[in-house]
Amino acid sequence: VFVNILLCLFNLLPFPPFDGSKIVYDLFPKQWTGIMRMGIFGLFLGIFVAYFFLGPLTNLLFKLIVGGSYF
Repeated sequence: VFVNILLCLFNLLPFPPFDGSKIVYDLFPKQWTGIMRMGIFGLFLGIFVAYFFLGPLTNLLFKLIVGGSYF
């Protein structure tokens, strides 16, 4: 369950090529076109954000869903 939550949150990051960028692009098409061109840079930015910020969020969601802590 923990890995599933982590992958879900990672995929929803609003950086190309993740699905979160497509969602934001549909909501803000004019402003988002420049950021959609980031390509591989967006992937590295997404990994950076996931490494530092998704851990606590994933642990919180895991506690809410399962009722305990993974760590």
